Amino acid sequence: MEEGSPGVFLKDYRVPKRSRAADVGGVDSEMMSEPNLAVLPSAEMGLPKWAYGFESFKDKLMNKVNLVRNVGIDVNSLEAEYEGLNDNEDVTISCGDRGPCIQLLDRAMDCLCRPWQNALIIKLLGRSHTYNYLHARLQQKWSLNEGWKLVDLVNDYFVVCFELEEDLNFVFTGGPWIIAGQYLVMQKWKPGFCPAIAKITRMAAWILVSAIQLECFDVWALKRIGNLLGKLLKIDALTTSQNRGKFARLCVE
Repeated sequence: MEEGSPGVFLKDYRVPKRSRAADVGGVDSEMMSEPNLAVLPSAEMGLPKWAYGFESFKDKLMNKVNLVRNVGIDVNSLEAEYEGLNDNEDVTISCGDRGPCIQLLDRAMDCLCRPWQNALIIKLLGRSHTYNYLHARLQQKWSLNEGWKLVDLVNDYFVVCFELEEDLNFVFTGGPWIIAGQYLVMQKWKPGFCPAIAKITRMAAWILVSAIQLECFDVWALKRIGNLLGKLLKIDALTTSQNRGKFARLCVE
């Protein structure tokens, strides 16, 4: 700015206020004079709330657009999948002090657990992440051959269900997997898992066992050594081929 010019100070500059319309559904007169400005609809104009960015949980459930996704499954149509089960033989119902109790017997539990045989329980050590973020990062990390699905549980636990057992073995023994700088711990799914009170006490990890005699670099001997440290899951290919003799690399749970 040239010396001596009057200039404009910010404290003296005021943005003119726009006059409000008399009625709630009206439009600002100053906005009407701007032909390029888009006018947002209001609820009083009879349009749904999602049209201008607000949608409650009730609106999502009752919205006709989502009716197809929110329709429940007819229970009777699924009975054919459980033809071998009988309410009188596979279910026991009793009534105690805390109310009615239902107990599923062995055959019923075997049928219910069958879809989850190729599943892993996973959890990130540290802060939690959203479902969509974790799903996208796992898809990028793993690049599996067949499909898989991610199920979110309470207490920041997730269950990953694989279509192929070989994909499960690749993920379970192919780590360590790191997401956003955090280790992904995992264990095989087991019946009766309760995420609300569960604590991770077992996980798959690659360990190095040094000072082993060369003649002990054999699958039979390494299996016994690995099972002393935990449950042996996998032996490194270079270890079994005896191309490296400084240490044995084992995957142990």
